[in-house]
Amino acid sequence: MNRLFHTAPIDGSAWEQVLTAAVTVYVIVEEETWLRLQWKRRMRAAASTRKSAHND
Repeated sequence: MNRLFHTAPIDGSAWEQVLTAAVTVYVIVEEETWLRLQWKRRMRAAASTRKSAHND
């Protein structure tokens, strides 16, 4: 297959770069997801507080 597509196996340092990039992207996406969840919770809490204050 390597001859057919003119490719070669990647070495250990290339795998290290690939894994480092993958882990970095994963952590960034997870942090963004967590921040969005926190933001939504705060917005819901603020909305319910406003509704309670408005109903009094």
